[in-house]
Amino acid sequence: MGEERAAAYYDEVHGRLIGVPAPDKPWFPIWKAVAEQVLRLEADLVIDLGCGTGELASVLSTCVPDVTYWGCDFSAVAIEQARSLELGERYGFEERDLRAGFPIQNRDGGRVVYVCCEILEHIQWDLTLLARVPDGAHVIATVPDFDDPGHVRHFSSAREASERYMQIVDVVHTEDLATGHHFMLEGRRREHAPGITLAMIARDEETGIGRAIESAAGIVDDVVVLVDEATTDRTAKIARGLGARVIGYRWSDDFAAARNSALEHVRTPWVLWLDGHEHLRCGPGEIGRGMRADPGAAGFWIEVEMEGGSRHRHVRLHRAKGARWRNPVHNILDVDGPVASLSGPVVVHDRYSGQSRESRARRNAQRDEHVTAILEERIREDPKDTRSMFYLGQQHRDAGRWEAAHYWYERYGRTEGGNQWPEESLIAAANAGRAALMLGDLEAALECAHRAVLVMPDRAECRMLEGDVHYARRMYAEALTAFEQAEACAPPAAARLWVDRSIHQGGWKVLDNISMCCWHLGEHARGASLCERLLSMDELPAKERPRVEDNLGWHRGKLDGDG
Repeated sequence: MGEERAAAYYDEVHGRLIGVPAPDKPWFPIWKAVAEQVLRLEADLVIDLGCGTGELASVLSTCVPDVTYWGCDFSAVAIEQARSLELGERYGFEERDLRAGFPIQNRDGGRVVYVCCEILEHIQWDLTLLARVPDGAHVIATVPDFDDPGHVRHFSSAREASERYMQIVDVVHTEDLATGHHFMLEGRRREHAPGITLAMIARDEETGIGRAIESAAGIVDDVVVLVDEATTDRTAKIARGLGARVIGYRWSDDFAAARNSALEHVRTPWVLWLDGHEHLRCGPGEIGRGMRADPGAAGFWIEVEMEGGSRHRHVRLHRAKGARWRNPVHNILDVDGPVASLSGPVVVHDRYSGQSRESRARRNAQRDEHVTAILEERIREDPKDTRSMFYLGQQHRDAGRWEAAHYWYERYGRTEGGNQWPEESLIAAANAGRAALMLGDLEAALECAHRAVLVMPDRAECRMLEGDVHYARRMYAEALTAFEQAEACAPPAAARLWVDRSIHQGGWKVLDNISMCCWHLGEHARGASLCERLLSMDELPAKERPRVEDNLGWHRGKLDGDG
């Protein structure tokens, strides 16, 4: 693929073609097909985004004589040639960089068709461009199936192109054009929730920031990226290339301060938050419909899916006015009003494909050194700061420091007068038990499991811990009972903190544990059936498949031997 080119490149390209009649140019079948589509749509006004030297306008003047036309392009040479056509007062051309928008209004209330003819493949910010088209407006776009030095992308089929733009345009018509190497798409700009800014804080996020910004295209009206001045990669360049407003920021070891600084640059009523290694997954129109269903909400919970499969909810969409972040790490957002839930949209948190290995290493070092120090300082300032105790336990757990993790989880549980959430208490007790299990203290681990049951008996974490303790004791019948109880727990629909679906009803991990108990208890028919079910699940990690396949073979061997 090529790189996005400056206007001077196209000045030179268009300059070479001066004097070549339009019918002799290879793009003539494209212009003809677009004009015929404009005629079928009975357009009153055509807005041509990236009009080049005006050949489409010339074809329209013949095929659709009553249409009004406005075209723009950032190539001065192209606009000069277009104006030289002298097509009449209904045809206007403007030299304009479309990054600055296209402020043309349909004052007569007629049918407007926006045309993107051989432009989307040339720009990184194609989604941003289409997102600026007004809701409900007709869109016609053409794209190629071949690479070129001026192309940043191309498509193997009209379907592939439709899939890229479906979040923004409801494509109702596709066509393979007579050139044999171009596709035409036609549809309407989908209705979206107006007045949302995507806000991000970033440092060395070049691997994932493009995907993050593009995932919100068609949903947001603006993008603000606060980039740490210590960034050494192409984060800022990529964000600018996709139409974001990039603001430099001097980092102060305070995530809340950085997010509040980003809020100061928001110009819209609503804010959507993503990290540079995240992306938004949602169906067309889901966010807008969800917002309209709860017009009085000041914010919305959105489900966040972590790398390992666990999920939690976080306020990622909220009104900008009256909102404020607090806590330098593991921030909490205060919003001025009630918070509702959005069902459907998911924020996918993915450091592995959304962040480089070097950036992950730096982030892990930051967490292990700076975040731990900040949490310890907060506890010294407030000995009842249970939230910092909880996250300090998480920090030590992630680093494999099991004694320290066990200490802070237990201190969290013993501290009176703190602000413990029930789910937080459940996870603290369960993780304290996990730490004890890693340290070989099975009695302490079992006691933590029983304590977790008292907090939230309908969650699988406590049952799984109890099963793992019995399994470590080689008490396989007791372990099987505990794992079956875990498998009977449905994943909570509205959990605020992490939910590991692999250990709840139908989850691969709990089914795998049950199959292992069947191994030891001689229940080979059930064990084989569970292994077959596991191997049919997309959720089963690839690294676990060889082991499960071996287990299936072992169970079948036992069944054959018994027969």
